[in-house]
Amino acid sequence: MRLISANKLAIVALIVAVLTVVTGVTWAANSGQDQDLRKVELQIDNYKVPQGGNLDVIGAGFDPGETVLIQIFRAQGGINPIVGGGVANDAGVFQVSAALREAIEVGAYTVRALVIGGDWVASAPLLIVEKEVVK
Repeated sequence: MRLISANKLAIVALIVAVLTVVTGVTWAANSGQDQDLRKVELQIDNYKVPQGGNLDVIGAGFDPGETVLIQIFRAQGGINPIVGGGVANDAGVFQVSAALREAIEVGAYTVRALVIGGDWVASAPLLIVEKEVVK
């Protein structure tokens, strides 16, 4: 009788331990889910822009009223200029049209959307090409 009671107690303890682990993993997986899985998008009108041309950017999925800055990123620790910014509307959408400086060299870049008080949250590729000379 004592052996059966010990086995039942061991089984109950094992079930409680498994349920505790499963509950803890589920809770950890769901913690902060709303904050961390925010989906934001960034699109540029044309990924090829002539040197000194205009860059048109639109973004979605931001918090209404959130200020978004547009950065041309090339290298960590390098000069990565902020070229424009906007404020997300009630639908979480912002739109920016920025004139790029001639000083931004021809090459491949990343356009980044940065939020005030945060980090960059979305990106898109950009290719700055030589400006065509009109004859």
